[in-house]
Amino acid sequence: MPTALDGVVVVDLTHHIVGPYCTKLLADYGAEVIKIERPYGGDPARRIGPFFHDEPHLEASGLFLDLNTNKKSVTLNLKSPTGRGLLLDLVRQADIVIQNFAPRVMPSLGLTYETLRDYNANLVMTSVSNFGQTGPYRDYKMSELTMYAIGGTMYGTGMQTRSFCYVADEVRGIVALFDSDVCDPVNIGNPDELSMLELVDVVREVTASSSEVVFEPLPVGDPTRRRPDISRARELLGWEPTVALRDGLAIMRDWYLEERGHGRA
Repeated sequence: MPTALDGVVVVDLTHHIVGPYCTKLLADYGAEVIKIERPYGGDPARRIGPFFHDEPHLEASGLFLDLNTNKKSVTLNLKSPTGRGLLLDLVRQADIVIQNFAPRVMPSLGLTYETLRDYNANLVMTSVSNFGQTGPYRDYKMSELTMYAIGGTMYGTGMQTRSFCYVADEVRGIVALFDSDVCDPVNIGNPDELSMLELVDVVREVTASSSEVVFEPLPVGDPTRRRPDISRARELLGWEPTVALRDGLAIMRDWYLEERGHGRA
């Protein structure tokens, strides 16, 4: 049976959760996803449970298996000339490359978008990072907790007497999928960059536009629901959310409301 993404080839240079979830969605819709893993252990998610019978094993991580269904896999040492050469051979045949290394990694390997484009002029590339590819915070580490706090969403969710709830990595993966739309001619020949902090801020803005979309089921008008102002953080980081990112999240919001029978916000 034909699928939506038949014939689309994706080179998957992602690891942990957000990137693999994005490429999993592409694979589920029929794209040929080729996952590249490092030698001697592969994706770090292989070491994260739950494990079958609680016995840790690189082939038994429930998290890894869930995030990497329907993909092909190959191990390449990208620090070696042979490994980089094999990757470039794959790039020649690919439509999309998705990577979520730290911003310094791809340039240090000689694998910038400009380099990859020399091998495939029509390549679409999406890079997912913590605080963006440039700017003063670009090399900072991030966990879901710090992202949730600095992005402002923590301030506006939950109740004063209860703990907050997280914004899942899966949401970031879905938006990375929107950001790597190979069917949009605007994306061809242009690199897409997705900052996790930017995403959290836009999620907060888009969902706040509807009283029905909240991260905890708070009553409408509940005084404990607050909306943060992180304009200072935007000023420091030097970015404004892109129209494409806002549109993608608006689609998610409309789908959510439709599923709940509320119609468009």
